[in-house]
Amino acid sequence: ALARAADGGDPKALAAVADFADRLAPGIAALALAVDPELIVLTGGATPVGHHLVPLLEERLHPMTLHVPRIALSTLGERGVAIGAVRKALDRVEEDLLADKAP
Repeated sequence: ALARAADGGDPKALAAVADFADRLAPGIAALALAVDPELIVLTGGATPVGHHLVPLLEERLHPMTLHVPRIALSTLGERGVAIGAVRKALDRVEEDLLADKAP
């Protein structure tokens, strides 16, 4: 609903996306300063409004970082978080099954 409204130019929806960018940018800036990633991938609930969000984040990150990383949207869309959680669980199961349990 938010993405559709923002795509239609609804001022309240666009303001909500801008507010989200304002809140998200400091965390991304801290990550960029600490880790210096080449790429930040947005996934989950951010992807439907991503084409509005990415330019706002880039604009906000310029004064906060030495180097603004490239920001991209996950091709997995809103399913990305769930897929990542399942992958993490499968990794844990594999780790437990293959662990050397010798005394």
